[in-house]
Amino acid sequence: MEANNIKPANESPVSEPQAVTQFDAPKTIAIVGEIPFSGAEVARELYHAGFNVRVLCPDSAELAALSGRKESAANSLVTVKGDLENESAIRETLLGAFAVVFLSPIALNGRVYRAKSHLDDCKRVIAAAEAGAARKFVYHSALGAYPKALSRTMREAAQAETLFQNGRCEDYCIRTAPLMGAGDQFLTRFMENAKKASPFMLVDGYGSTQLQPLHVKDLAVCVARIFRDQLSEMPPNTYHLAGPETTTVLELQDQALDRAGRFKFKFHFPLSLMRLAALVQPGSRFEERLNLLYDLFFTDKNDAPRMAGPGFKARTAKQAQEEIAAGVA
Repeated sequence: MEANNIKPANESPVSEPQAVTQFDAPKTIAIVGEIPFSGAEVARELYHAGFNVRVLCPDSAELAALSGRKESAANSLVTVKGDLENESAIRETLLGAFAVVFLSPIALNGRVYRAKSHLDDCKRVIAAAEAGAARKFVYHSALGAYPKALSRTMREAAQAETLFQNGRCEDYCIRTAPLMGAGDQFLTRFMENAKKASPFMLVDGYGSTQLQPLHVKDLAVCVARIFRDQLSEMPPNTYHLAGPETTTVLELQDQALDRAGRFKFKFHFPLSLMRLAALVQPGSRFEERLNLLYDLFFTDKNDAPRMAGPGFKARTAKQAQEEIAAGVA
């Protein structure tokens, strides 16, 4: 596989990479899964924390997301060209890595990256992690992960958690709400719909699905904390991460309309009629979108403040909307 040395982002609050508090050389952390949005942000945070970072990048767009950055003599950020179907690329990315981070955001329409092959992807990465003797494994799951969830997305998240827990690595399951920030597939869609010329807007159900979205930068801070602290401070476990506010789909749509300076007539698609329509296309993306409305996207047990550490202030949906509107990467 072709490896590319990439200059990492200088977008972290830390102005220069800081040496990790370890007696040996910086440990290598491998990142696989969805890269341009969540993976790139976690890679930057880990790089600025002083770790060597190796990222599996399927295409040129993902490489571009990590390119043109400032180099450091203390540690490195390297990409390996390939995807989760390529076992040799996975092995190359994970070879000699101290830890592996598998990122796979879930939005209201389902899993953002390789939804159809997620469990097979997990099995390949677990096998490579164990063959490469990785010590820690961080799996990005969802708050609604449950074996009997209505949606396939959430059921498979629960199954994937079990796969990692049965593996030989120290496993960390990071359950999150939908991720937000510039480049997401969540708030960006609300804002795009608000700007459309049509005076009408369709709302699934009554827009009452509760959400507690987490900013992608806050996710990155929490993931980095796992590797910065001693094992006793952040032990292997399941952690629930969410943003500081609980909102609803309708509230987010209204906020997007306000920001766009638009008014639209809202037509509600009753869930009962959506259910009837889904019967015509069982197993379709439409049915999955409907089922996700019944799953969990918020939590009353938010580990983000404790996990991120003292002085942490989570970013709000309003801040994320401002970033998206300004085109901040």
